[in-house]
Amino acid sequence: EAHCDTWILEVGLGGRLDAVNVLAADLALITTIGLDHQDWLGETVEEIAAEKAGIMRPGRPAFYADQPVPAAIRNHAAETGTPLAVLGSDFSYHTTSEKLADGLRSWSWQGAAAGGIGGLKAPQYWSAAQYRDASLVLAALSVLEPALLAELAALNAVFAHSRPDGRFQQVCATHEWILDVAHNPQAATVLRAQLETLPSAAATTFVTTLLADKAVTPFVAVLAPIATRWIVAGIDDPRASSSERMCAGMAAAGIDDFEYAATPEAAFRLAERLTPPTGRIVVCGSFRIVAPALQWLGLY
Repeated sequence: EAHCDTWILEVGLGGRLDAVNVLAADLALITTIGLDHQDWLGETVEEIAAEKAGIMRPGRPAFYADQPVPAAIRNHAAETGTPLAVLGSDFSYHTTSEKLADGLRSWSWQGAAAGGIGGLKAPQYWSAAQYRDASLVLAALSVLEPALLAELAALNAVFAHSRPDGRFQQVCATHEWILDVAHNPQAATVLRAQLETLPSAAATTFVTTLLADKAVTPFVAVLAPIATRWIVAGIDDPRASSSERMCAGMAAAGIDDFEYAATPEAAFRLAERLTPPTGRIVVCGSFRIVAPALQWLGLY
């Protein structure tokens, strides 16, 4: 109805059986494979990769932005006649330690067919995951709209200054707040890497909760080494973990000293009270905890 020139459709769950897959896309982009939604997609990386690979189409390019490449990805591409481009062999990126005058970091991209792009900019907090994803985008553009690769100013406007809500969103309020919807161990690893790029804070308070189908213990275990204190928040959602489940998951990760608040608002209030002014408050674990944080901070 809107007569869009380009459609970007995000798969909701898996790929092969997702509703989005009724459309035959011109390109298929897969960022990485992690363990999540195992009840639906399978227990192993290879099983999940087989589901993700279902979005590929014969003769239409597909891209994968991580290493190592699951065998299921390569096998499905070969079986369906899908041209597959992979980070590290068909396209790549290079970062430098140079800090630019505007507080950004310089990086470059190289494509097998499209040549290279220098002078790219990225926020200081980007970890390897963000560079992989950005490289994936450039690889897709090299096939879909190669002329756009010459638009350096436009590319830098996107990479350096686009800050999606809830994705390592930095907010300066009573404290420094970081809002991130990470909700599985793989995403927690990325969040930790990003936090470790920031200047040290007097204290780091984590406010978290996870839904009942998420693994609490491995998620919090990844973040525990950089946490000063934890506050577990209750949420009014039928999919929420019970307080007992959250507490058991925290204890299994070796975290015995944490606070519990019945609502997100109570958790945020407690975090502000317990965290020194030069400390950092990190809200993570679910969209259901980040959304009320956006409201608490007056952003929605």
